[in-house]
Amino acid sequence: MRLGHAQPIGYEKPKTWLPQYSYAPASVVFDDVGSGQTGTFSGAWSFQHYAKAGAYVVLVFIDDRPETLTNVAYAGVPMNSLGSIGCNNAPASNGSLRFYGLGGVPAGSQTVSGTVSTALWMVANTVSYLNVAAAALILSSFGLSAAPSSGSVVCKSGQMIVGGLAFGNFLGSATNISAPIGGSNRYLNTVSNNTSGLSISDATATTTFTATLSTATDPWAGGGVLLTPPPILAPQVTNIDVSMTNSSTMR
Repeated sequence: MRLGHAQPIGYEKPKTWLPQYSYAPASVVFDDVGSGQTGTFSGAWSFQHYAKAGAYVVLVFIDDRPETLTNVAYAGVPMNSLGSIGCNNAPASNGSLRFYGLGGVPAGSQTVSGTVSTALWMVANTVSYLNVAAAALILSSFGLSAAPSSGSVVCKSGQMIVGGLAFGNFLGSATNISAPIGGSNRYLNTVSNNTSGLSISDATATTTFTATLSTATDPWAGGGVLLTPPPILAPQVTNIDVSMTNSSTMR
C-alpha cells in the first residue's frame, strides 16, 4: 500500500487561469424615427423624437427656397451640422437638403427644434441609431429630373448609411415624391403637390438610393451620412479559475 503525499494544513495548490475575452459592440443598429414636421413655417418649428439613452440622432431637413436655418437642437442641445446640398447645386435659387447629428442623447421623448429665417414650405424628420462612434456626410448628388439618386454609397460591415433624397423649388410646379428604392425606407413625405418633399432610408451594405418625382424638371438633392461603430477594443481579460481540487489519494 502506498499513501499519497499529504499536504500541510493551509496549503493551497496554485490556480490555473482560463482567460475570457470580451469586445465592444460591432454594428450600428436602427433605433427609431421621429414624428417629423411638414408645412409652411416662418420662424420656429419643432416635433418629437423618442430614442434610447445614448443613441445618435440624424436630422434631415429640406426647404423650398433660399433661407437661413438656425437654432437646430435636440432636447435643447445644439445639433452639429454634417453638411448641406443645394437642389440642382443652386442653393441661391432653390431649397437645400441639410443634415445634422447629435450623439449621446437622453432616453425618452424629446423635442427637435429649429428656426427658419423666412416663410417657406419645409419637411424635416429624425432617425436614431445605437452603437455610433462617428458620423460624416460622405456623398452628395443633385440634378434636374424626375429620378433623384444618391449614386452608389459604400458601406462596410458594421456601418450604417443614412440616405436622404429631396426636392425643393418654390418657383416650380407642385410635385410628389414616391417609390423609394434602396435599403429600408424610414420616412417618406406623403403630403401631395407641394414645393418640397423628402425620403429618408438606411442600409447596412453598399447601396444606391433612388426615388421618383411626379414632375420631370424639378431640382433635387441627395446625400449619404455614414455612421461608424466604435473600434474593436483590445481584449478585456477576465480570469476564471479552472484548477482541479487537490486531494490525498491512497493506492
